[in-house]
Amino acid sequence: MLFQPGRIGKVELRNRIIMSPMGVGYATESGYVTDRLIAFYEARARGGVGAISTGGAYVVSLGQSPFKFMCIDDDEKIPGLKKLAHAIKAQGAAAFIQLIMPGVQMYERPDALPHPQMGTPPAERSKEEIGEMVELFVQAARRAKEAQFDGVDIHGAHGYLISQFLSPKTNLRTDEYGGSPEKRARFASQIIENIKRRLGQDFPILFRMNGEDYIDGGLTIDQAKLQAPLLVEAGADALSISAGIFQGFHWQIPSVIQRPGCLSHLAAAVKKVVAVPVITAGRLGDPLIAEQVLREGRADFIAMGRPLLADPELPNKAAEGRLEDIRYCISCNLGCSTKRPPPDFAASCSLNPACGREKEYLLQTTPHPKRVMVVGGGLAGMEAARTMAQRGHDVTLYEKKAQLGGQWNVISSYQPEVAALTRYLSRGLDKAGVKVFLNTKVDRKLVKETNPEAMVVATGAVPAILPVPGIKGKNVVLAWDVLMGRVKVGQEVVIIGGGAVGLETACLLAERGKKVSVVEMLHIARGVTWFLKWALKERLIDLGVYLYPSTTVHSISERGVSVINARQMLFLKADTVVLAAGSKSENELAEQMQGLVPELYTIGDAVEPRDSMDAIHEGSKVGREI
Repeated sequence: MLFQPGRIGKVELRNRIIMSPMGVGYATESGYVTDRLIAFYEARARGGVGAISTGGAYVVSLGQSPFKFMCIDDDEKIPGLKKLAHAIKAQGAAAFIQLIMPGVQMYERPDALPHPQMGTPPAERSKEEIGEMVELFVQAARRAKEAQFDGVDIHGAHGYLISQFLSPKTNLRTDEYGGSPEKRARFASQIIENIKRRLGQDFPILFRMNGEDYIDGGLTIDQAKLQAPLLVEAGADALSISAGIFQGFHWQIPSVIQRPGCLSHLAAAVKKVVAVPVITAGRLGDPLIAEQVLREGRADFIAMGRPLLADPELPNKAAEGRLEDIRYCISCNLGCSTKRPPPDFAASCSLNPACGREKEYLLQTTPHPKRVMVVGGGLAGMEAARTMAQRGHDVTLYEKKAQLGGQWNVISSYQPEVAALTRYLSRGLDKAGVKVFLNTKVDRKLVKETNPEAMVVATGAVPAILPVPGIKGKNVVLAWDVLMGRVKVGQEVVIIGGGAVGLETACLLAERGKKVSVVEMLHIARGVTWFLKWALKERLIDLGVYLYPSTTVHSISERGVSVINARQMLFLKADTVVLAAGSKSENELAEQMQGLVPELYTIGDAVEPRDSMDAIHEGSKVGREI
């Protein structure tokens, strides 16, 4: 079903995959389309999607915005927008453009409720101002049509302006624009009605709305089911169902700990009350799961954004049955969301260094092939070896353990779906002709025997051990060993370290019925991405895990852990103490190889412990430079 044609209004799509609108930050500061933006969308259209809904184009000027999102606020933008639409359609995909007015989340405040991070309550908008805002959307839609887009996608979700009107959490009005689900839908309905009246019934309108705000007092699916038919009656040709506002941010962009298709039940509920196509989103980058959602009648179309950052060719590969060749998104939210905050925001992908650099990041065959030794079969080492071999180098990869993957195997042990990354990289090594030696420790003797012209050291990191009394006790174990099931854990557990590894371990043990406490010297979830942090904290609260931030470990005994919090000594009983205090680089080999090979490079955690994006991007970089 995923590759059957579909129709939205008068527009026919070649399949049921729609690229979700995403703010990627490739426009100019004043919102004009750039060649970089065109190349980005052109690659996704060429990859086989049925349609692309571009990242939100603002119907009002953002001035000189650090986010570098598109604007559609004046006619001067039309020529660039037309080039974008033509580039998408030339590759066989339908082209929609999302229209957005930010509201309180981007500093403009249209209603009477303060944003949690923006301060004082705004003044309620007058009816005249509401009419002016409706007209802004109409004029933006007119520009989109003149730019030859196939239709528009109106952003009515995620706590932006229209969403603020739809939600009882943010709409406190008592006039005809508030007070009931139906009245709260009036503003959105007027936007749709006026666009249809001015531009004609044949110009399709997608409307994106929340099925749930996922916040106390926010929009619920029962309320959304009352509003959805009103939007269709106003003229919406399809409804795209998402979830979450600012305070429930992790539902807008679900993380790896939220199940695939986690929002599809919301689309299914809306689908029962409307007769137009319904689009669902939320971790649907696996074509088999997307197919299942369609077959079960939960939605008519599948929206995916991040999976197409990771692999623009995903639709083509799936259609050809090459599922093993797909570079699957792991929902880490690093490159696409959190690694580059303003003023340097420009979306990337932790797995795909070429994302957003489609023209300049093409692989070039090397004019000078070399014998290259890569030491370490983690993410950085595999990406470096694969890239160099694809360019024509003679590459040999050595791994001291019995399997490739490095630290990624720890994560894969409790989140099996992310093991797809290791399989993808391993397959890439085979296809590129990399010679792989497992269970092989590299030393000076081996290097002298093989005589490589260049060496890449990617030996990763090992768990850090805290210098506290009792750390070597029999009841102290490593979080890595717990996650991989190598050790037994008692009923009462204290975890030392409140980063991602410690919190994931806490969730795992609490789900097994253990009584778990987490001790963190600084703040809980330090260094964890926003989305995963909010999802983890929500889960920890639900599981009843005790959290002790700003707490220092004093000593460990066979009975538990003595800690210091606010200058007070506390004793936390524990049958097992789990150490999750970070990691340290394993880089002795790099020091030993100095002067032994003509070219020596160190990458990934062997330089400094970081994340998967740093590992893969450094592997790709060195692979392109040698």
